[in-house]
Amino acid sequence: MILMSLVGLFRFQVMTLILFGFNFTLNSIVKSIYESSFFLNDTFTIVYPILFFSSIIVTIYLFWIGLKVNSNQNVNDKFKPRLSHFMLIVIASSFIGLIYIIEADLSFVDSTSGSSLERIQNVFMILLASILIPILFNLFGNNSKNVDVIKDIENKVENPMNHFKELISAKIEAMKGNYIELVSGDIHREIGGYPGANHRMPTCCNAMRDLMSNDDEIVYSPKKGNGATLKIRYYKKNHV
Repeated sequence: MILMSLVGLFRFQVMTLILFGFNFTLNSIVKSIYESSFFLNDTFTIVYPILFFSSIIVTIYLFWIGLKVNSNQNVNDKFKPRLSHFMLIVIASSFIGLIYIIEADLSFVDSTSGSSLERIQNVFMILLASILIPILFNLFGNNSKNVDVIKDIENKVENPMNHFKELISAKIEAMKGNYIELVSGDIHREIGGYPGANHRMPTCCNAMRDLMSNDDEIVYSPKKGNGATLKIRYYKKNHV
């Protein structure tokens, strides 16, 4: 993504130099486009400032990403570019470009009510609003979901025994026959973290044993007591 962005920036900047040379200002470029006889001159009068400001913001953004990538931070903590970031940059630069067209001293632009340029500006504003509003809803929606996920993860990390017991109890309550046989490896896989270097298999096995009642029985136990093959049979009559 970074490489594609850099290539796009390079092409845009080269095209600007070829068309307008080294001695140019944004006003002079906009004026040249607006006064040209090109069929879409009004549209490109608005689009060019948007591209211009986008190139500046994206260049700064990519420079910042490069600093983060080449930093001494842990790999998992490094900031990574996302498509949503580029979408927000495009929207922000679009608003900046439109504000520039409206507020800058462009005496050569026909900004009277009902002009073609004004109509195109209105179309751009409607398009930006239709894009921005869903993105904001999605962003806030994802944030609320992320908070729930984070709380769930924290609960798993801080109270692993309770989390194992909750799942085991739910399976016992949902049994349809006279008994149910649960295997520690299956329970831990469903919770997550197994197989893995930071598994909680001893905690899982202890949770399974703690929930045994009366004549519930251990069908199979690993030699060391705790392991992924521990199997316990829970009878329905003991957990009514």
